[in-house]
This record gives sequence, structure tokens and C-alpha cells, in this order.
Amino acid sequence: MKKNKKINLFLIILVSFFALFFSLLKLNKGYTFDWDQSDDASKVLSIIQQKKPLLIGPRVSNDNGFFVGPYHYYYLLPFFLLTKGDPIAGTYAVIFINILTVIISFLLIRRISNQKTAILSSFFISMCLNKICWSAMYAPLFAIIAFYICYQTINNKFNFPLAMFFAGFISNIHLVQVSLVPIIILSFFISKNKPKLKEIILGILFFCIPFIPLIVFDLRHDFLNLNKFSLMIFGSKNVVILNKYVWLRSFWRNLNIFGLFPIVLERLFFLFTLIISPFIFKDKRIKILILVWVLFPLLILSQYKGAISEYYYSPITSLIPFFLSFIILKIIDKKIFIFSLISVLFLIYTHSIISQKPSISTLDDKKAIVSYLINQKQDQPFNLSYETGVGFDFGFNYLFDYYGTTPKNINEAHLYTLFTDKNLPIDSNVVFKRNIYSLVRK
Repeated sequence: MKKNKKINLFLIILVSFFALFFSLLKLNKGYTFDWDQSDDASKVLSIIQQKKPLLIGPRVSNDNGFFVGPYHYYYLLPFFLLTKGDPIAGTYAVIFINILTVIISFLLIRRISNQKTAILSSFFISMCLNKICWSAMYAPLFAIIAFYICYQTINNKFNFPLAMFFAGFISNIHLVQVSLVPIIILSFFISKNKPKLKEIILGILFFCIPFIPLIVFDLRHDFLNLNKFSLMIFGSKNVVILNKYVWLRSFWRNLNIFGLFPIVLERLFFLFTLIISPFIFKDKRIKILILVWVLFPLLILSQYKGAISEYYYSPITSLIPFFLSFIILKIIDKKIFIFSLISVLFLIYTHSIISQKPSISTLDDKKAIVSYLINQKQDQPFNLSYETGVGFDFGFNYLFDYYGTTPKNINEAHLYTLFTDKNLPIDSNVVFKRNIYSLVRK
């Protein structure tokens, strides 16, 4: 018994090391602090300063979109408390969720399959996890939990109300997870132990529980969020119609989950993995589950004619590491081969990350610029304008507030202008340079 506990502890430490190593390796190239991160930081800081929880979370899609629940902010809260508002908290939040994702994936996949598959899957999953802190980063974690729920349901080993509570919760984090809700429900109705009327009623109630903060918000604000949701779903006449196959292009792009090999070959390989994945299980109901899992999001997103971001297919691609591990071990079950595979991929992946250029716009870059302006002595007070192009000016306002010195929009303030390399005029009086940014003194 003690030996088994020691082995389990060792394996959990091992898979945690995978997640920690690859997360730190990616973050070494620079943590980005752009619109999503600065907006999240502002909201979390407001909770800290006002000592009042928010009822709404990030906004979906655009400035006219509806809000999801506030749980992403609550997750970030302890990290910002520990760092006293420093946006570096986002890196710690990413590392923690990555480790949690790999540990839970290991434990659940071991129950679905076996220990070897769980270890290999954990290694592959660690390579796929991102370094960006935002509300879509939970997709791999939620995908594997949802698949485990469906798998256990088909084997008559899961509770319907509890599954519906999970479905309601993940729907409050990001729109990415919404496609999982009908799949979870379907798994109950293709199982032998279908939910009874009492369980269905309880399930509906449990599904609604995570929506309580949004319901309270709407009751206080004349159903503002519900109206925005209705407008987005039923009043989408203003959506710019792109190529009717744009959804397929986004799916194709999201198949590049490792980024190790030539892009086309890697995407074709993982597409093939998804195609054969239903056939690796014997149970017909599991085959149906996987087919629906892959095809349902594609079918839903094919109906939307606007731009579709690649990460909306994360519920599909998040399971590729598990399917791939299962296939490898089913075809070749040799320890030497598996060890060699992990070693080779480890070396290739590590080299590819190390050889990558740093992110074009990082938190450290922005901190350096803000630090220069607030510490320079010749031009106090100062003002700042941006000629950076869309997207490259995000995060600076939060950093000025964080450091306690903000640009002054008054006549006495000396004007500085921040440029990117693409926008920098010739013969500019550059007083500070950091990565793509140049600070010009007027």
C-alpha cells in the first residue's frame, strides 16, 4: 500500500515537472500583457481596492458582446493579492493552471485507460499548453474533465445533476466550452442508465447555479446582459460575411498543436489522428461520443459566417494528446520505444523553443518604458502619446496606475511619443529603445 502511494506521488511529481518545465521554457521568451491581460488585471484590482466581488466576467467577442461569469477573475484574485497588483501575477496563474491541467489529465486518463497512456498523454499535453493568461486558457482542462464525465456516464458511473453543474460552470468561463454542454447531455441519453425526470429537473437547477451572479447583475441592470446576449444571437445581421469556409480554415490552423514539424505535415498527422480516434475504442457508444465530440463543434461553427478564432476548436484539439498516446501504445507497447520517443521530442521541442525569437511585445518591455518615464528627471511632469498601431498600446495605462505615476494631459507636461519600429519616423529623437518600442522626446 505504501509502495503504491510512493509510486503515485512520484508520477504526480513527474507530470508536474513536465508542465512546469515547458511552461517556464515558453515564458522565458516573454509574457505578453496585452488587451485581455490588462483588462483582466484592472477588473481584479478593482475587486481588491473596493473589497467588492464582481458579478460579471470578461466580455464575449467585442465591445457590444455579452458578459460571462466572473469566475476567471476570482481565479486570478489570489495571484494578484500575492504580488500586490503586479501583472506578473498572470505568469503564476498560467503556470498553476498548466500544472493543474496536467495532473488532472494524468489522473483521469489513467482511469479511462491505463498508467502508461496517462504518462505519455501528460507529456504531450505539457507541450501543448499555452503561456497566455486569459479566460480561454482553461479549455484543455475542461475538455479532459468533460470527456471523463462523458466516458463515465456511458459506463453508468456519473451523476446527472453534478455533470450539469459542471456544464453550467464551464459555460460561465468562456464561449469556447459551450459546445461541450450538449455533448455532455448526449452522453447520458446514449448510456443505459438514462436520467429520470427528477434527475433532469435537478440537473436544470444545478446547471443554473453558476449563473447566479449574472442573474443578480441582470436584475440590477434591467437585463442588460440578457439583451446583449439576445442581440448577438438573434440580431447578427451586421456580421461581416467572410468566405463560407472560414470555419474550416480556422480548424485547420488549430491542428498545429506542437509546432515541431513542418506545419502542413503536422496538421495532416493530427487530422489523421482525429479521423482514426473513434476506432481505437471497442465500445460503440464511445465511438459515437468521439464522432460527435469532433463533428459537433465543426457543425455549429460552420453556421457562423464571421471571423472565427482558432482557439474555438480547443475542445477538439485538446484531446489529440490522449488519442495519440492511446494509438501509440496500442500499436507499439515497448518501454524503450516510448522512452526514445519522449527523449527525441523533448530535445526537438526544447531546441525549437530556445531558438524562437522573443515575443514582439512583452510585459518586461512595457515595464521598462514606464519605468524610464516615471524615473527620468528632466521632463517632469510628462505626457505620453502612442503611434504604435492597433494593439501595441495596451497595458501601459494599467502599469502607470500600478506604479503610481500617470502621464499628465496638461500644457506644462513634456510630450513623449511611443513608436513601434514600423511607425518610427526617420531622424527621430529616440531617448529610450526596448525591443520593438522606441520612445521619442518631442
